[in-house]
Order: sequence, then C-alpha cells, then structure tokens
Amino acid sequence: MNDAISPSHYQNGRWEAIEVIEAAVASVSENGNPAAAYNVGAALKYLLRAGKKGETREQVMKAEWHIRRAINLLS
Repeated sequence: MNDAISPSHYQNGRWEAIEVIEAAVASVSENGNPAAAYNVGAALKYLLRAGKKGETREQVMKAEWHIRRAINLLS
C-alpha cells in the first residue's frame, strides 16, 4: 500500500493499526456512544505508534488525554 496512506509507524507486524482500531471501537459505537468510540480509537492510534513516530512520551500522553475524554463521555 502507498506509504502516505499506510506509513510504517502504523504497521505493527501482523495487523495494521486501522484494523485494530476498527475492531476495538465497534463495540463502543454499537453501545450508542460514537464520541467515546472515536476517543478510544484515537487513544489506540497513539499507543500503537508510540516509539515509532515522534517522542514516545508525547504519544502516550496524547493517548491518555483521549482515554480520559472517553471515560468522561461514558460517565
């Protein structure tokens, strides 16, 4: 696949990040909270590319921000 569409920092061995994210957010979205599902997916995106793009700590902090937002949306 084209590097601009599927860059190496989103490829992690057997699965691409998009496949993992789609599978994970499906159940959150099915439970009627698409905003929380988005934030779960965004958090996974940052975690899956941590150590591969930019500063690892920054990627994990971005994931934490999205996780906290998802928790608030689910409260």
